Amino acid sequence: MTHPETLLRVLLYLSAAATLLAFPCALLPVAWMDWTHRQLGLGELPATPIVIYMARSLSLMYGMHGVLMLVLAGDVRRYVPLIRVLAPLMAGFGVAMTLVDWDAGLPWYWTAAEGPSIALFYGVMTWAAGRVPPEPSARGAA
Repeated sequence: MTHPETLLRVLLYLSAAATLLAFPCALLPVAWMDWTHRQLGLGELPATPIVIYMARSLSLMYGMHGVLMLVLAGDVRRYVPLIRVLAPLMAGFGVAMTLVDWDAGLPWYWTAAEGPSIALFYGVMTWAAGRVPPEPSARGAA
């Protein structure tokens, strides 16, 4: 296993671990979500249907992302072509989230931490994926 392949596998497992934690958040009572919202200095959580829907569905989407990262980490060489597509998309997502956070008026610490860290993390993953040779294709073997 090459150094970039090991790095890529570690990054995929880290991504999976972080985002799989979102699954149980989809089941949090609204009172707990409100408490967390207040602790972050964001005031009272508007307990409207769309806010609850968005919070829960986003948690489920992040959790599904974690499952995908876990699968990809299991066989990096096999999935490196897919990783080479997903990693830069996620890095771009990080840049976009920085703009979304800023536009939404989130606190500076949130805006400075969320998007840039996602962009950097998946930027490194993009770099590592570009240095992992893909598994030899069965089509090319004849």
